[in-house]
Amino acid sequence: MLTDPGFLWPKEVRADVQDVATGLYETSAWYEDVAKAKSWNDVRNYPKVSNRDAASTVRLLLGLPPRGECPKEYR
Repeated sequence: MLTDPGFLWPKEVRADVQDVATGLYETSAWYEDVAKAKSWNDVRNYPKVSNRDAASTVRLLLGLPPRGECPKEYR
């Protein structure tokens, strides 16, 4: 949903939203490996993804709280 071309993110957060989406994609690939693994030895290392700053930047620039539930107008 973050990369939906039909949704136009405000210019000031576009790059950060892309960083968040990429980080989530990398993390989801790791979880897929975990789900398919027969043992922990079959699982590759957890991806070194650092999108926390990008996610916080997006939330700040959109006027959202630091963490927690999104306000009703953004659901």
